[in-house]
Amino acid sequence: MASLTPHLGSLTLAGLPIGDWQFWVVTIIALAAGAFLLRPLWSKARGSGKQRRATLTIGGKPIGKDPTSPPSPPSPPSPPAPSTPP
Repeated sequence: MASLTPHLGSLTLAGLPIGDWQFWVVTIIALAAGAFLLRPLWSKARGSGKQRRATLTIGGKPIGKDPTSPPSPPSPPSPPAPSTPP
């Protein structure tokens, strides 16, 4: 006659073999794979801050801008850092 007391390997919770080490190994692998596949969605939801647009060029010349317009003036130099007396 078979024993009526369950051993650790057959311990189940709603049909899941939580006492089996192989169950936990496969569960961890599945969670890691799911996180790897969902990683791009998390980064888009978080936002990457200010995005910089690339300039389209052909042969080193920008496309979509008027070539006769003067280039934008350079930004002013930043002020020098204050020096501390010794």
